[in-house]
Amino acid sequence: MIGAFLNLFSSSEIWADLAASGKELLYGYSLAAVVGIASGLVIGWYPRLGYFFEPFISFLYAIPRVALGPLLVVWLGIGLHSKVALVFLIAVFPVLVNTSSGVRSLDQHLIRMARCFGAGDLNIFRTIALPGSVPFILGGLRLAIGQALIGVFVAELLGAQHGVGALIQNAGEQFQTDLVFAGLLIFAATGMLLTTILRGLERRFDGWRV
Repeated sequence: MIGAFLNLFSSSEIWADLAASGKELLYGYSLAAVVGIASGLVIGWYPRLGYFFEPFISFLYAIPRVALGPLLVVWLGIGLHSKVALVFLIAVFPVLVNTSSGVRSLDQHLIRMARCFGAGDLNIFRTIALPGSVPFILGGLRLAIGQALIGVFVAELLGAQHGVGALIQNAGEQFQTDLVFAGLLIFAATGMLLTTILRGLERRFDGWRV
């Protein structure tokens, strides 16, 4: 497997595969992070919205979103858009759920004290709610990394000219098990690297907790 991994990086095609998979991961994961954090903050901060949207979130979360891949290909085409959409749908829910849970776990005594000193909702949200939710947000982003990588792999299985998932599929069809394991090693190394970075950020912002 080590020899296949080294030979893989001696060819020029692997760089096109890495660029394609990296673009799908970057766009889909970034979109999931932005939408998940924004929606989680709003749902967690306004309880009535949470009560209204939670059944829909639970319903969508329970759906095997991988099965939506063929539909996304039909709706958005076989290009980049359908792949980014699938990565987004798979990765957004861990971020959303963790963020809303972080807002709801804030110290209510601290919020009431801030209101007693005349702080408005915007100031409380900016100085208490958002900083207090950062560890939960980073935890959700860390969980979403693995989900996003799964989304990249599945999206490329549905049809792709380039990508690490397409590389694994082609190698599997030709019974090249060493290349299959080399491709899986790329996914694993990417997930380990990104998770390590987010763990460091999580420890940095989580230092105030007991």
